[in-house]
Amino acid sequence: MSAPVVESVNTKYISIVPENGEQFNPGQKIIYNLEPNIGFMKRDSYFIFDLLNTTPDFGRYGLNALAGVHSIVENIRIYSKMTGVLLESCENYGQIQGLIHQYGYDDREDIVGKEGVGLPCMAKFNALGGASNRSLLESQEIENQRLSPVDTAGNPKFTQQRYIMSLRCGIFRYFDEERLIPILNFGGLRIEINLQRPELVMQKLTCSVASALTPTGFANSDLVNTGVACAASTAGAGNNASLTILGVGQVANCGFAVGNNIRIEGTFTGGGAVDVTRTITAIVDAAAANTTTITFAGGNLNDMDANGTIKYLTTTTPPNYQVFNTEMRVCQVVPTPEQEKDLRQSLNYEFTTWDLFLDNIPTAGARHQTPINSVASKALAIMSIPYDSSQEQNLANQQYYSGDVPTNLNLNSVQFFINNRLYPLRAYNPSTLADRVLSLNETQKALKAVGISPLCLGRNMGSDMENYNQTFLVSRELARNGFVFDLRNAEAEVRTAYSGARTNITRVNTFVFSKKIIETTESGVAVIL
Repeated sequence: MSAPVVESVNTKYISIVPENGEQFNPGQKIIYNLEPNIGFMKRDSYFIFDLLNTTPDFGRYGLNALAGVHSIVENIRIYSKMTGVLLESCENYGQIQGLIHQYGYDDREDIVGKEGVGLPCMAKFNALGGASNRSLLESQEIENQRLSPVDTAGNPKFTQQRYIMSLRCGIFRYFDEERLIPILNFGGLRIEINLQRPELVMQKLTCSVASALTPTGFANSDLVNTGVACAASTAGAGNNASLTILGVGQVANCGFAVGNNIRIEGTFTGGGAVDVTRTITAIVDAAAANTTTITFAGGNLNDMDANGTIKYLTTTTPPNYQVFNTEMRVCQVVPTPEQEKDLRQSLNYEFTTWDLFLDNIPTAGARHQTPINSVASKALAIMSIPYDSSQEQNLANQQYYSGDVPTNLNLNSVQFFINNRLYPLRAYNPSTLADRVLSLNETQKALKAVGISPLCLGRNMGSDMENYNQTFLVSRELARNGFVFDLRNAEAEVRTAYSGARTNITRVNTFVFSKKIIETTESGVAVIL
């Protein structure tokens, strides 16, 4: 039988705390136990996390703009508490949530406030002519400063911030129609959340500059480990101890805090040092002049005036975070004794989830075949995120979430080979000036197939209409309208072609969405793929 819908007045929220601690660091595991006597729960249940930015030198970071608080989760594994059977494994959980936030929402006000999604929630900005630029975590957006606030003098005032994380695992019916989740029949649940490393959680706040006074060749961002410059200028010459940023307007918008260790690299008009590290001792705002001046310990910056070229102005200390006061708020439905007796029969509980497959594409070679060794008998769709492996953990914009665009990858042909057939019959070119609309259509069909309504396919403002500004996906719908596709012996693969070599290895994370069934009987629990 399918999952029953129990009508009961015994509905309430209960709080479940982890069994293994109260404070957690990146790489650690948070474990929740849901006892069978909970009975049933609704998908209205959710997690609560208090997060603290613990970067040693008070580097100013926010949560990844696309995934929000979901970025702290590397994976979620859900077991039957009674039998220990693995019921669902949600790998690269935060990466999937970044896609949902982009494609599944047209109004993101709620997820910005509650789930820590950044503004703008976009992977790319596009210049006129279709050139693609990464989207940064803008410091002038007050919501983006939430994890790393400063006072008017630039002193860090970091405190624990509370976020809510909705349950988006398959077993909790995020992708399916709402039914009660039979905790009783599963023999209880053991939920293990593995915390993600900080480099894939924290995104650097930018230096928000938009001024005609900025020296030529300077850009409006404080970036980490990149060659993009920060707008800067100083008056005077000699061994300066300060740097003036034009067009910031407020201390909070410069992206820095007192205590930050800053690397400054460039060619200065007075010669001398071109790569130095200094600690910020003061930040002063001159509102009338629309400038912010940053003073460094040690000085001796060798004539950094507007004629010099600053290549880097970056923080040097890796980010870090801690999790406190986490709990799971379960929307519990307790059946009556008569209902409980009736529900102890055999049950087939069907839900939609995903499996992850990894591949690397070498820098050379004009063609590549990405194998999809799935054993799903009820597959619905395939979605792949290709990205530059060297930019996976770039703290300004992690391509782990934002991906890369076909132009940068030199990708000019996509075709699926499944069960000795080619889909579509003619390979398409997903590049900006070729079959981009066809590529987006394939993506929206795949999203619909797994139960995600594609409410947004990108921003329709100016040059953003010319290129992808959400994470580029190589997608294929396999079934719709209640049907499924058997991939067990299909020998599926994605065939891609390239117009030239790539600078770095391209990483491809492929997600196969499918229906799975948890079969519960008096003798135990089993999962049917």
